[in-house]
Order: sequence, then structure tokens, then C-alpha cells
Amino acid sequence: MSIISVGLSFLFVVFIISNAIFLYENWYKQNRTLNKMKRLLPEGCDILSIEYNYTSKEYLIEIDYLGRIFRVTVEYPFVYISEKGAHALGALNIDSVKTIDKNKLLVKDYMS
Repeated sequence: MSIISVGLSFLFVVFIISNAIFLYENWYKQNRTLNKMKRLLPEGCDILSIEYNYTSKEYLIEIDYLGRIFRVTVEYPFVYISEKGAHALGALNIDSVKTIDKNKLLVKDYMS
């Protein structure tokens, strides 16, 4: 009887550890993606809402910058920014530091 309880305890511990690792990896990916997106935005942006669409695996973020509302769609590794009734600034790569710094100027010009 004790061998069965030890075996079940071992399986339970393995199950808990594997789930914890899975949840941590997902949290880390989401945190990294949102931090990269925030680095792309100019100073003074207020994030109004963040939603995650599970079916298309994209973030829908609404921000306020200088009294204007912008919609940001993050479909990793690309970011699309649009203002209601205006053209969109899209397919900005946030995969590397070099592209984030280059695209930051484009975003600032678009949002100003």
C-alpha cells in the first residue's frame, strides 16, 4: 500500500511542477512581449485597457496619448498601431533591440 501512495505522491509532485513551469513560461512570454511594446511607445502614453484574444493569439491594447485614443495590436513579433478614422502604422517588428529603437521614432512621429 505504501508503494502505491509513494508512486501517486511522486506523480502528483511531477504534475504540479510541470504545470508551474508551463504557467511561468506563459507569464514570462506575455510579460516580455508587453514590455517590448511599452518600450516602443513614446513617453506619456496611458494604457487604458489590455485584452488578449486567445483565438488569434494577439493583444488588443487601447492607449491615450495627448488626448487621442490609439489602438495597438500586438501579434508577436509585430505591432500594429491605428487611430480611429486614420490610417494604421503597421507591421513594426519588436523582436530585437535594434528594430525597437528604429521603430520608436516612427511611432513617435505617427502619434504626434
